[in-house]
Amino acid sequence: MKNIKPGDMVQIWDHQSTKPIANRLELHGKVGYVVKDQTKGLPPGLLWEVIIFDGDAPSREVINSDWLVKINDASDIKKKT
Repeated sequence: MKNIKPGDMVQIWDHQSTKPIANRLELHGKVGYVVKDQTKGLPPGLLWEVIIFDGDAPSREVINSDWLVKINDASDIKKKT
């Protein structure tokens, strides 16, 4: 289980980023903040509500923890490929 908690900055990352662009996770490369755990049941921390500040208005998305990379420093942000 990843050490993600509300308030953390995260990057949404499709670990299969070698797939053609059309087949990748739509939010691949976006950065946001974790709002709250949206997992219904056990184990906790599988689904997280993330607010993404990209474009005209922020959006809230529910993302599986497998797609989240915790950002501890600006240098942790990966360039979208």
